Amino acid sequence: MKIRVIDKSEIEYGWIKTHIESNDDVVCHECDRISFLTSNNKKFRSIVVNTGTDENGWYLILFFYKRNTKDLLNGELELGIEFSPLSSIIGSRSIIDYFGYWPSFHDDELIEFNEGENFVELTINLLTKPEDETEEKLIKIRFDGIRNIDIKYDEYTDDILSIIMDLHFEIETEDTLSCYLYSCIGLSGTISAEKVSFCILP
Repeated sequence: MKIRVIDKSEIEYGWIKTHIESNDDVVCHECDRISFLTSNNKKFRSIVVNTGTDENGWYLILFFYKRNTKDLLNGELELGIEFSPLSSIIGSRSIIDYFGYWPSFHDDELIEFNEGENFVELTINLLTKPEDETEEKLIKIRFDGIRNIDIKYDEYTDDILSIIMDLHFEIETEDTLSCYLYSCIGLSGTISAEKVSFCILP
């Protein structure tokens, strides 16, 4: 979808408040992973922190890992939604409400991997919890309607299957969501399924 940046301002380190206009229906949610494409084909990515309206119109609050990319946030741009937890994953709202963000799972522990008839379950010990959270939390990810599994496993320990470097999702088709799991040691691979759900274990 095409957008036009009206103005922008840095509200804190790496966070940019950006007012935009568009003739298209722009639907963004907090924690969406989005991309921008400039008129000279430079592509850069961002995370949506929040959306809303004020006296100047509709805005996105964006987070940039690379601060220099904010200089490209000007004029006419092509906006793409690469992944939206709230649109794609069942139970994502409870995760975002509890933690205040969508976890990256970097340095967290994968402690269980269960595969059944047309489903897979992962249990993750979330070590990278918010500072005000005193207890570690377990998150269960369930995949139903399995389309493809490609898992590689280097044995680590009996009680920890892997230390996660990155765990992210990509929309493959309208009815297929893929999870890409990369670990520094232990279980890694890809799981594609029709439905993905998250829950925090008691």
